[in-house]
Amino acid sequence: MTNSSGRPLGSIVWHDLMTTDADSARRFYAALLGWTIDEGGLIHAGEPHIARIQPARAGESARWIPYLEVDDLDFLAEQAAAA
Repeated sequence: MTNSSGRPLGSIVWHDLMTTDADSARRFYAALLGWTIDEGGLIHAGEPHIARIQPARAGESARWIPYLEVDDLDFLAEQAAAA
């Protein structure tokens, strides 16, 4: 099943990288994957920005946070709560 954007529902449409060292993460991912990363931490990979690198809050570990495309968030939240 797809939506009006043509992407399958459930597709990852955005990522946030929460990191304890944003400067090192920028250099690492730019070198590893060839991404262009601007000073605001927005990641460009041959199309409009796809992700963002930002500092993790004090005491939190580094992590990637994916965002999924859904058709009806309320419905899916109800299903998850019922499960």
